[in-house]
Amino acid sequence: MRSALRISLGDYINPARVLAYSLTRTELALYTKGYNSPMSPNLHEAIRREHNATVEAVQDAQARAVNVGELLLEVRETMEPFAWIRWLDTKCPIPKSAAHRYLNQARMLRKVA
Repeated sequence: MRSALRISLGDYINPARVLAYSLTRTELALYTKGYNSPMSPNLHEAIRREHNATVEAVQDAQARAVNVGELLLEVRETMEPFAWIRWLDTKCPIPKSAAHRYLNQARMLRKVA
């Protein structure tokens, strides 16, 4: 007879990894290693779909960051250095450090292209 693993509320176990409190120790060990998982057989498809969505979001964010950098470069190239800093402080709603990171990304892309 197998002994059931009892889980108290004080134990930390990821609820996404434990679906039922009635799993035996052996079943829990196999489940946490990914063997004989009681999860849906289509779980790998959901993981792949979420991973692809994450990759697309990162690529979109990178493209947008370069676009912001290009726009900032346009403004900076038309101004004197101190005027640029004043403009950034008064007109642009982003921190200076972020603006400089955007500028650097746009410059690096210009060097590569």
